[in-house]
Amino acid sequence: MPKKMSPQGSALGFGSQPFNKPSKGVRKCAVCHSRTENMKTTIRNLTAAIFVAASFQTHAQGFFYDQESTNPPSVLGDHLDIQPAPLTQSFIPTLTAIKFVQFELWDLPNSANNGATVYVNLWTGSPNVNDNDAILLGSTTPVYMPGGFGYGVPGVTNFYFALAIALTPGQTYYLQPVVQSGDNPFDIWAPGNSYPNGQLFIDGGASNGDLWFREGVLVPEPTTFALFGLILILTSFQIRRSSPMSTAKV
Repeated sequence: MPKKMSPQGSALGFGSQPFNKPSKGVRKCAVCHSRTENMKTTIRNLTAAIFVAASFQTHAQGFFYDQESTNPPSVLGDHLDIQPAPLTQSFIPTLTAIKFVQFELWDLPNSANNGATVYVNLWTGSPNVNDNDAILLGSTTPVYMPGGFGYGVPGVTNFYFALAIALTPGQTYYLQPVVQSGDNPFDIWAPGNSYPNGQLFIDGGASNGDLWFREGVLVPEPTTFALFGLILILTSFQIRRSSPMSTAKV
């Protein structure tokens, strides 16, 4: 006998809709799954972008000068042997910290041509580093300069403190270049009276002149901030597009 059909279903019991047509609920599940995958992709992309931006943040640093010589770097002017007498350059900051120092150095042609490794000490209390009142606040990371460095071109060199050192604005501090190893003599430029708020001291005694220098802090480049802003905007837009509330009901 023919099998009796129910009013709501077929002989196979799958309902009145064709077998290969998903129900409304199935379509919704598929959409939800797609949105979930989109969200996961967005999160992965955001994470990768943050790492890239963090890399830019590390390398894209700009110099913010506080105190500096009034004249630009030049190969013209006087130069002094860093060794053996200690040279200290006084300055009076307006900022509350120091992160870097720039000096203009020169490896004399008649030196051994081995180059030199130099670092910078930061003192307070006295320009004479051998005085009991002199207080060493910190030293920069040593920098190696090859033989012939600064010959014919300004040998401006960046020296960085591992961490920014706190300063008191209006107080006098002293920068001392030190040759750790290498050619002797190894020279530094001293182009006359080029800084109004300090002076050069040679072995603790005042000199009528200044070392060429700059000092200050590091700040992120504006492009770094713009990159972070663009990432946040694009991510917010993608999340809104992927949100279930932003699409019409199926």
